[in-house]
Amino acid sequence: MYSLTNIRAITNGEIWDFPNFKFEPFNPLDQKNAQRLISQYAKKLAKVIYLTTHDCRQEEIEGCLPMEIVLQVFDAKTWERNLKGIRAELHRAMLTTALADKIIPRWKNRPDYPVQSGAAEGKEEEKEKEERMRTWERFVHEDPDAVRWFVAPLWESVDFDEISCADTPRMVTLHEWIAACLVAAVEKSFSLQRGARDPATGKIKGGNQPAFIMNREWEEMPDQEPWKTRLAGIAVPLRYNFGGGNRAPMKPMPSVFNNSGFAQTPRKTSGGGQSLPGSKEKKRKKDSQKEQGHKRRVSRSGGVIRQNIIVMGEEEGEEEGEEEEK
Repeated sequence: MYSLTNIRAITNGEIWDFPNFKFEPFNPLDQKNAQRLISQYAKKLAKVIYLTTHDCRQEEIEGCLPMEIVLQVFDAKTWERNLKGIRAELHRAMLTTALADKIIPRWKNRPDYPVQSGAAEGKEEEKEKEERMRTWERFVHEDPDAVRWFVAPLWESVDFDEISCADTPRMVTLHEWIAACLVAAVEKSFSLQRGARDPATGKIKGGNQPAFIMNREWEEMPDQEPWKTRLAGIAVPLRYNFGGGNRAPMKPMPSVFNNSGFAQTPRKTSGGGQSLPGSKEKKRKKDSQKEQGHKRRVSRSGGVIRQNIIVMGEEEGEEEGEEEEK
């Protein structure tokens, strides 16, 4: 395993150009290109720190991208706006695109999805919330696809395979943190009735206010106990082809209810709902070829990245020692 302490993407007056897999001279006089190189690097780093902070702060990436270098091509206020923009993109990708647009609609097809009562107050309301939280925890446990969707925006930078193995205390903590984040996010979305429409007007209730409230509470979550203490000092593992692409592996979704109670609308076909003869086999072959091609590209990019911007060292030793203690 390696972490941000192993990344050396700026060295000897050059900076790594991620899309082109090579070092480029860092020339502040060519401001447009220098800003491009700095910005793309910052996005790769931000996806790592965002996992445990739900934020994108300069102090968290200072060791990899020093402010003195940034200030050669950006002024401080512009750079702060850029980091806030990255944070907003990740908020939107996880809490809207993944959660509101994919995961919640999928879970609503379950017969045991909670319903809005709207009448409970006091202890009764708290009891209903506790029951919902147990339901969300069960959904997360039973639906690994939903977890993959949730963290997909961070996939190009973070080694979620390492986290999902949960074979060290640190990885167990990160694994549990991701599950807790998804549970908290779906509960907040439910309680705010985010995305609910007024039956009379057809407009979304509350406008942008539910999203604003959700974002603020999402940002506060890492600073709350017990997670503030549990996450302290934990290094997020990086993908072996760090920043080499943003494709997260996705399993096919079920077309009918399975044993867990999930349902999914069958894929439309040109045969009135029936697949054409041989179409499944052709699609399977095409998907397999596409996946193999992707794996070859990832393997090549991973090799190039490891040879150029990864400095192996103390992180591996720490993990080995931790494993021995376990």
